[in-house]
Amino acid sequence: HRYLRDLDRQPADWYPWQLDEALVERVCHFLELLPHIKGQWARQRLRIALEDWQIFALANLFGWINKATGLRRYRRAYEEVPRKNAKSTKSAAIGLYMLVADGEPGAEIYSAATTGDQARIVFDVARQMVLRDAEFAGIGVEAMRHGLYIPDDARKFEPLNAEGSTLDGLNPHCCIIDELHAHKRRDVYDVLDTATGARDQSLLFSITT
Repeated sequence: HRYLRDLDRQPADWYPWQLDEALVERVCHFLELLPHIKGQWARQRLRIALEDWQIFALANLFGWINKATGLRRYRRAYEEVPRKNAKSTKSAAIGLYMLVADGEPGAEIYSAATTGDQARIVFDVARQMVLRDAEFAGIGVEAMRHGLYIPDDARKFEPLNAEGSTLDGLNPHCCIIDELHAHKRRDVYDVLDTATGARDQSLLFSITT
């Protein structure tokens, strides 16, 4: 309802937001260039094919910008999906987009969860995508065991340990918080939420089953 209402409002001079369809196409095209890394789709060497509901979510998140500044409208997102709906695949793909295609110098991308092992799930999917697509090496992405790095621009994508007390000093462009429902406290969320304030159009993306 908000989306449709805002589409009606966007031509008005007083309304500060507009939907940039080129940005929506850009992020969707990027995600659909990425390979599946598990199951039958990986065996068939298929690439991601977004469904309509996924495109709609991405359009909301990446398409709405400020008319004056060009910066994204939304900096926080919460998404619930049933199991087996490619939650980790989509989250990893968003993280990679924010790392290499969002135009943010020195971008820091983090995946977080209730445990370090859980935080690695999204990161490991992203890492496998990088390893299976030579284009990433061509733009300078180095895939290490505990991080993806672009040394020329100080960009990185790393999994985080779960303790909020150890996360001070981060300057994230994108934080992906996996299985938010399993967090007993909000320490990790609050630390990452506060840390994203130093970036002009950072994203705190929380997703859960």
